[in-house]
Amino acid sequence: MAILGQGNFIRYVRTIVSAVFAVVYLLAVGFIDLRAEAMTRGGVLGLNNGLVSVAPPASPWLLNVTMACLSGLLVFWLLRRPGNLKQASVYPAGAALLVLTTCAVSFSATKDYSVSVQSLYQPNESPASAVFLWAQAGALSPAVHAILAVLVVVVAMALNRNRTTQHSA
Repeated sequence: MAILGQGNFIRYVRTIVSAVFAVVYLLAVGFIDLRAEAMTRGGVLGLNNGLVSVAPPASPWLLNVTMACLSGLLVFWLLRRPGNLKQASVYPAGAALLVLTTCAVSFSATKDYSVSVQSLYQPNESPASAVFLWAQAGALSPAVHAILAVLVVVVAMALNRNRTTQHSA
């Protein structure tokens, strides 16, 4: 702790927590997005993303509000600075930006958009794991893309602020 200093230690911990929070955010948005899409089509999904029951199609307004609240919570966490630091660090927002961008690009590039016709006489393909589908749906969600745009601005502003602070000192 003496080598790092308390300010640097807090910065590193916040950076790691921000990267983990970004992954949790991505999975939560994917989980909610899959359920919202199923709700608009009249389906109810279980935890393994399998169809549990059929219901009348409905508006997923509560799920959308939950997604918006999660997005606001992530931005709040990244914009908030600890009381003992004079300026906000760019590292937490940069870590979240890196994690979310990597996931969005990799899932967009590797998603299989082809349509396969299943025959009654062929075995069904085994579905991907539930967590993988949550991550994929989260990475392709417009909510995550909007947060990415906000994070680009936040990181650019923080870098600009740090650059002007260093030049004036």
